[in-house]
Amino acid sequence: MTTVAKKVVDLLNSSNLPKLHRAYSFAVGTSERTPREGVDVLVSEVDFDFDESGSNQYTEQVQRLAINVFYSKKTTVDMNEFEHSLMSFFVANNWQIVASFAGHTYDPNSGEPTISFQIKRRIKWNFKV
Repeated sequence: MTTVAKKVVDLLNSSNLPKLHRAYSFAVGTSERTPREGVDVLVSEVDFDFDESGSNQYTEQVQRLAINVFYSKKTTVDMNEFEHSLMSFFVANNWQIVASFAGHTYDPNSGEPTISFQIKRRIKWNFKV
């Protein structure tokens, strides 16, 4: 099954982004923990809004994804540096960073530091019935 989230994950995993251990879509793999020198990223779909309707046909869609970043409890990664490179990666791949997001928190189960934000993009097509 190919989804927008899966396509973004495949792009991330083939990107050679420094410090990225692995990207996942919809659920983080439970068999391995985030290494101290690496970062795991979870990509989930938030919503897809159709726009620009005319003559009962939609020609645009806004796609929004949630990005959750997971660090090890004893991370050696510079979090700001990684997050800036991750955001730059998304912008370079035609995604827009949604401006408002919370700061770092700690996962209540694992104690790992995390941060979440959203990205979005608008796609256009010539829809014909």
